[in-house]
Amino acid sequence: MDGDARQLDRLVRNLIDNAMRHVRTAVTVRIEEQAGYVVLQVDDDRSNGSCDACVGG
Repeated sequence: MDGDARQLDRLVRNLIDNAMRHVRTAVTVRIEEQAGYVVLQVDDDRSNGSCDACVGG
């Protein structure tokens, strides 16, 4: 995966911090590869389950 490590760290931290602020009971983090892209999904139990960030590979 291409990307600035510091910026990717900031992205992940911000997504998780935001989910933690809005959670009722659980936060789920998924990372997978799809068609050459890394897909990072952060869901809290109040979210709609949509993809929060996709980073090209």
